[in-house]
Amino acid sequence: MPKSGKEHGEVGKQYEVDVREKTGGQSEIIDDKEIDSVTDEALIQAKDSNSAIYKPQNFLNKKTRNQIKNTIKMAAERNKHAEFWFKKEPHPDILQYIEEKGGKVIVWSKE
Repeated sequence: MPKSGKEHGEVGKQYEVDVREKTGGQSEIIDDKEIDSVTDEALIQAKDSNSAIYKPQNFLNKKTRNQIKNTIKMAAERNKHAEFWFKKEPHPDILQYIEEKGGKVIVWSKE
C-alpha cells in the first residue's frame, strides 16, 4: 500500500534527525526559513524524497528551487557552505541544479 503524504513527511523528519546526529548540527530558523542542520561550517537541508530520484521535475518545483537558492545565499552570507543531503542518489538534473547554484550534494544513509 502506498504511503500517505503524512507518512512520507514522517520519514523525511526521521532523516532530518539522522542527519543532525551525523553532523552534530541543530535545526534553526534563519530569516524565517527552516534549516535542518546548522553547523560551524554549513547550512544543511536533508532530503528523503523519491521524487528526487524518479521525478526530478516534480522535486525541482518552485518552492524547492527557492529553498535551494535561499539556503545557498544564507550560507554565503554567513561564510558557510550549503549542503543538501540525500538518503539516495538524486537524479542527475537535481545534482546539476544544486551544484550550478553553488551547493554541495551529499548522499548518506544511516542504514
